[in-house]
Amino acid sequence: MILDQYGRPLPELLPNRPQPRSGRWLLDDPNDRNYTDVSRDLSPERIDSIMSRANQGDAADQAELANLLLEKNHEIKHAFSVRVNSILGLKYTVEPGDDDSPEAKAAAEAFHRALKNCGDRDDCDGFRDLLRDMMRAILVGYSVNEIIWGPGGSLLGFASVPSRDVNYINSFSPTIRLSGGAVEMPLEPDKFVYLATRENGSDPARGGLVRPLAWLHCFLNVNIKDLLSFIESYAMPVIIAKVSDSAFESELTHLMNLIRSFGPNGGGIVSQGTELSTIQAPNVTGEVYFRVIEYIKDAITRLILGQTASSGDGGGLSKDNAQDKVRQDILEADATMLADCINRKIAAPWSRFNFGFGVARPSLVFITDPPEDSERNANTLKTLFEAGFEADEQEISERFGWKMKRRAAEAGLLTATPEIEAQTRAELGLPPMTEDVRKAWAATGGIRQPITLKTAEEAAVAE
Repeated sequence: MILDQYGRPLPELLPNRPQPRSGRWLLDDPNDRNYTDVSRDLSPERIDSIMSRANQGDAADQAELANLLLEKNHEIKHAFSVRVNSILGLKYTVEPGDDDSPEAKAAAEAFHRALKNCGDRDDCDGFRDLLRDMMRAILVGYSVNEIIWGPGGSLLGFASVPSRDVNYINSFSPTIRLSGGAVEMPLEPDKFVYLATRENGSDPARGGLVRPLAWLHCFLNVNIKDLLSFIESYAMPVIIAKVSDSAFESELTHLMNLIRSFGPNGGGIVSQGTELSTIQAPNVTGEVYFRVIEYIKDAITRLILGQTASSGDGGGLSKDNAQDKVRQDILEADATMLADCINRKIAAPWSRFNFGFGVARPSLVFITDPPEDSERNANTLKTLFEAGFEADEQEISERFGWKMKRRAAEAGLLTATPEIEAQTRAELGLPPMTEDVRKAWAATGGIRQPITLKTAEEAAVAE
């Protein structure tokens, strides 16, 4: 008997049930930490060189640049984390295959358990880790993760393959660099989860957001440096010491030490006859740098999330829910892209390994419905009620997530007289009229009116 990683017996191996090659193939190597920081002293010329090599299939530096941008640019890090978390926060279901047979339903339930339980071992990533790695394809253009199969086709977990180790030279199909690039290993079917965004046609090396983001990052740094230089020149006091020509040489060292003692403010020493002047562009203040910086930041946010941080632009980033911060069409596209890849690369081989070829593979489906706007729903419900409509208690409870029931009526039934009102309530088993209702009826001289409205009752009692 063959057992899975949890000690449970696996189905008997049948001829129509193929089995994978178990275990982890690619092991982490500490030497992989030794790489060149391609983001250091990033300039337009350096970006152009990196992307030119990627256009020829050598996308290692471009992939590494994408990872480093998350470390060195807080705007990119924040916006991309929001987009990733919007996916990680989604609920999902696993639906049976098209034939809707008992076997297909059993396969769907088993695959759901497999995704939930995988990653228990220390050398394996879980399903949420896989989703996080796959979302890197949005930034890099592609992602590769190894599937770690166990005995009998059990799903142990996943292992991330660094994007810089993926090579596209002379091909649009990826290979993995091994032994420092000495060996190129193709992606064996049913062993790797490979995702390419295809944002720029069939070339995965040109499909990531890293290409426009690298330019924005470079321009942002340039403007921040210029802003700091502007502040240093025009926003900090400058100490000028003017001395006579005769004392200039003898007092120079003493005056320099004196100026340094004032702190980090700028300063200088000139002879008595020296004239200093500053040439400044007309009508230019530090505000122009702030406007350019804000423009670039908004461009980064719009590029990643589809909307800026302003509350006036499509909801902005002021809401608490992560799904609200990503434009709905982008969220749905990301979820569909991930689900399609998982169903083809994981669910299909897992179904063959565990249930054979005769059972339709299960399908992972992310639930991307936008969250309910409770305040808007409440206002709609109030408007419909005032127009004469009445909502179902159970539906309202399900929509708002609260257990709701109607409160008991505290006013009359619009009967002709107080006596008939009391008799009618007794026959229907309703509670008796309250003292406020009796006072309201007496105040109007027994005139029949809709005294169920609290405002009307209060007005009648006041009179």
